[in-house]
Amino acid sequence: MYSQIRSVPLLLVMAGLALAQTPAPVKVAIINAQKAVADTQEIQKAQTALEAKYRPRQQSIETLQRELQAIQQQAAAPNLAPAREAELQATFTQKQKQQFAISDAKPNLASIITRRNLQR
Repeated sequence: MYSQIRSVPLLLVMAGLALAQTPAPVKVAIINAQKAVADTQEIQKAQTALEAKYRPRQQSIETLQRELQAIQQQAAAPNLAPAREAELQATFTQKQKQQFAISDAKPNLASIITRRNLQR
């Protein structure tokens, strides 16, 4: 009987060793935090609102850029009269100032979101 009692702990130790030798599966998760935050409904709603608010300004900038390119093409024409060249230069300068004024007035999107979060 004593040998049976001695063999029970030995069997338990051997079973424990057998279980210890099989490693548990390792689970790894990779999270794209930027995408997770950007995909939230609150951020999407804020982004849509900001895009709608600044769309007219962006369109104005794009229109002015097209006009500036057209003026540059006209100024590159050969045999351009000096009066016409001066007129194109003045128009170009005026439109460029308008573009800079519109561009500089455009606030940074990140600063708007940060201010909004701080107000809460």
